[in-house]
Amino acid sequence: NRDGLPALLDAKYHKSLRQNLSNWYEAGTFAMTPLPDEEIDESDDGPYSVYNWELFFQAPLTVAVHLSKNQRFAESQKWFHFIFDPTSNDVTIPVPQRFWKFLRFREETRTDFIQELLTEMSKGDDNVLKARMEKSIQAWRNKPFQPHVIARTRYLAYQINVVMKYLDNLIAWGDNLFRQDTIESLNEATQIYVLAANILGPKPQKIPPRGKRTPKTYRQLKDIGIDAFGNALISIENDFPFNTSPTSGNGVDEGATSAAFGIGRSLYFCIPQNDKLLSYWNTVADRLFKIRHCMNIEGIVRQLPLFDPPIDPGMLVKAVAAGLDIGSIINNINQPLSTVRGPLLLQKALEICTEVKSLGTALLSALEKKDAESLSLLRQQHELNISKLMQDVKFLQWKESEAATEALLRSRATAFERYRHHKKILGASDSDIEKLKTIELARTELNEAVFDTVYQQFIGQYANELPKEDYRKETSVGGLMEFAGNIVTGIFGGELGKTLP
Repeated sequence: NRDGLPALLDAKYHKSLRQNLSNWYEAGTFAMTPLPDEEIDESDDGPYSVYNWELFFQAPLTVAVHLSKNQRFAESQKWFHFIFDPTSNDVTIPVPQRFWKFLRFREETRTDFIQELLTEMSKGDDNVLKARMEKSIQAWRNKPFQPHVIARTRYLAYQINVVMKYLDNLIAWGDNLFRQDTIESLNEATQIYVLAANILGPKPQKIPPRGKRTPKTYRQLKDIGIDAFGNALISIENDFPFNTSPTSGNGVDEGATSAAFGIGRSLYFCIPQNDKLLSYWNTVADRLFKIRHCMNIEGIVRQLPLFDPPIDPGMLVKAVAAGLDIGSIINNINQPLSTVRGPLLLQKALEICTEVKSLGTALLSALEKKDAESLSLLRQQHELNISKLMQDVKFLQWKESEAATEALLRSRATAFERYRHHKKILGASDSDIEKLKTIELARTELNEAVFDTVYQQFIGQYANELPKEDYRKETSVGGLMEFAGNIVTGIFGGELGKTLP
């Protein structure tokens, strides 16, 4: 392949690979004929069919859908055209086969294919189509939640899926242009909606009842014959004689003879309509109606200006001040999403998550420190309150000590008055008594330097022996005895002692 990816996915190139082995190999006597053709294997169960299906169908479809989701509609349409191209004008291929670029889909393009499948299932004849349908039903029952298992045996499902995704891309493309709400974008959106409408064609009409039918029980249907799909082919009588069964291209149509007498055959359970597929007609008709009646995509009538609104000069000044190019800013308006995807965004997301995690750790640490500081401040406040309370207690103790001191001074004054009274009785002079009234309250500060001196002075007061005479004079008992002796001497003139033993 020297022409790149478009040539690799081109249907003409796929056809050119078909060769007959008889041109290169002469069959011997024991060789089975006819010889197989050398072509791209796209069969149901071929050895290379899975690889070819993934390469020529699944991969382009996946890329196209991904581009459409990222608003790269034109590129998505190019990838869709590798499978389905409704704009093809190759007159050498009949319609509708020319629109399918995947060769396997060109073999099944009849719109009544599902009806034919179900009808063949209900008939008693054995044919290839019936065997294929029974195989598809059995695979469906074995794997009911895998739609690709059914679609690989009934390619019409893949074809409808491709057309629906192609229409989704066109409608999303047109809506993107419609929301820009300018005359140029509306003209372009109109062409895209018209293309979608041409692909859809006329909207299917509701089929009237084909005849009168009475409900049947399961036993009656079983007697008629229930096929592998759970349906039955029953005879009905028409109001007007016409054939209701699909026509056959080979031989005489058996249903035509019955239709002449107003008797036809039809499936008991009809094919349900595809509501999602029918919704495309309504969507495209709604968009075209709004455009033709001067409405925006929300259905609000408005008058578009002849020219686009002018660009804000202030925004351009800010862009230049930020170091941006004006041309790039204008060209980037209404551009598709950025091409930066995948691992780079994942790496950036992980970096942001790491930053958020570190920020949370720092915030938690700050909160913990704040709580610790609050507890420390509360503890200090409590200690301050306790200190104030202890200060008040000490102040009360000091006041109590002052009151006790005053009480002791008053008690001392009372005792001194008594002492003075007795001293005067004993004959002491007032000057000697007044000397004892003054109390020296000065105290020497006691520390390590003067401790020995103060101690010696304190002990020295009691180290000297007190004479007996001084002791008798300083005590009330001795004074009293002296006073009594003087009295006795005065009375008896000292003669009493002589009489005492």
